[in-house]
Amino acid sequence: MRVRLVIDSVNRQWIIGKMADRLASALRELDFDAEVDEGPSDAVDVNHWMLYLQPWRHYYSAPGFFEPQWRPAPTKHTAMITHVDDPVKVQIVRDSIGKILDAGICMSRMTMSELAGYGIDAARLTYVNPAHDDAVNPRRFIIGMTTKRYGDGRKREDDLLLVARKVRLDAFRFEIIGDGWEAVAEELRRAGAEVDLAPSDRGYGYILERLPHFDYYLYAGWDEGSMGTLDALAAGVKTIITPQGFHLDLKGGITHPFHDEAELAAVFQAIADDRKVRIDSVKNWTWNEYARRHASIWRALLEGRPLAAAIPIEEGHTPILESDLTRAKQRLRSRTFKSEFWPYFLESRRFWMRGKLARLKRWLLRRNRR
Repeated sequence: MRVRLVIDSVNRQWIIGKMADRLASALRELDFDAEVDEGPSDAVDVNHWMLYLQPWRHYYSAPGFFEPQWRPAPTKHTAMITHVDDPVKVQIVRDSIGKILDAGICMSRMTMSELAGYGIDAARLTYVNPAHDDAVNPRRFIIGMTTKRYGDGRKREDDLLLVARKVRLDAFRFEIIGDGWEAVAEELRRAGAEVDLAPSDRGYGYILERLPHFDYYLYAGWDEGSMGTLDALAAGVKTIITPQGFHLDLKGGITHPFHDEAELAAVFQAIADDRKVRIDSVKNWTWNEYARRHASIWRALLEGRPLAAAIPIEEGHTPILESDLTRAKQRLRSRTFKSEFWPYFLESRRFWMRGKLARLKRWLLRRNRR
């Protein structure tokens, strides 16, 4: 299949230009003949416009034309549609879908639902979520400890040792300021954690310097409470501490309480799992998947199959509430005369032919008389 991604030179410099380049590259990996250009071509199977304003402007605003230039079959035209947040943009989409564009590919389910709610043909609407470059790696959670280890085990380091033998700690980095933790540090490293040890002689000033960098302050002792906890809370740091002593008098100060190694292991696992949910939410939002979904849509168009079959709605997403769609409509109405697309819309011969300018003037006169 031969596909042309259409984008003008100005927008090519912005994020949408990067999206076009990434999409073209991923399509080539799927054995598509993909190119990026400023204008459409009749020699390709699909012209995909990266900005939905452009096909409308190209066909409706061309000098000397009162109706769109109808495309020669079998070339198909699609466009990416995102943030249709004022009435002018809605009208542009309405004038395009089914007339210029064979399909509108929204960036989200919500935009697709909004447009269908404005009376635009739902059968010609689908969606493909954006992709990311997978260029960043999550940093490890920093677990801070500011206590000396004693020979009698009063700081309950055995709990931490048992956790290290039970749970993978690849998501964590331990910063321990205090003497005697070398053996514990080795166990933590074997469990996948990074460990930075600083001796007690670095002083209280060093502790105060490092505290704001901690994600969590850890204290396992059961001996009235940790004075370090007070400094950690003053720095706004979350805590993983035992519910005992004056810890219980810290209103809202205990983020994750634990009594024994099993509960401490569960805390670490919960923190790691919570982050994994966020990471997994975009793990399939790759450029390869982005290209694959576009390819499915274009094949469906060329083969005359419904778009709904090409990209079925997946389950498990946050539901789109009717109240959210209502608020979107209210925001849209409030932006009637704030659209950056007004200059393009005024260029359109169809705007003049429909008498919209006259109606606009009458509306403004009535408004000014109030």
